[in-house]
Amino acid sequence: VLTDEERKATGLEKDTFMSGQTVNVPKNIEKGIEIKFYDDSILRISSGSSVSINQCSDLAPLSDPLSFKITLLLGKIWAKITPENDTNWSIQTERAVDGNRGTTFSTEYDPATKTTTVVVEEGSVWLKNRFGRIKTIIISAGETGTQTMNQPPVLKKNQFAN
Repeated sequence: VLTDEERKATGLEKDTFMSGQTVNVPKNIEKGIEIKFYDDSILRISSGSSVSINQCSDLAPLSDPLSFKITLLLGKIWAKITPENDTNWSIQTERAVDGNRGTTFSTEYDPATKTTTVVVEEGSVWLKNRFGRIKTIIISAGETGTQTMNQPPVLKKNQFAN
């Protein structure tokens, strides 16, 4: 729930958003924003982040499973995607794309270094580079995947993984 001032600052004039819309979360909204979808999936956009909504079928919840595609232009998002439904999420950055189903993960993009970092808490996420020698990796719970410039993505276990 955002105040009217916060909603206006992020570009969300209403409680909903549309495909093609860019959401910018100013740094003065320290908590970031949280979007909850009809299937109980949650997307948190961190303070100082910017995302473009490429596609969202959340507007017709009874006719289609949720299909959500965004471009993370800058910053970090965190998502918890409901596993029961045939939900399809895709997060793209300038250099990489990741896809998710029934998982909890974060994606961060730094345009200065052109590095995408995906950390998976539950489930699994695929990550692939968009340029150069294309390679796809699967990131499971407790793992991190990174992709920089035109390089293929790299997988590593998190230090605190079980």
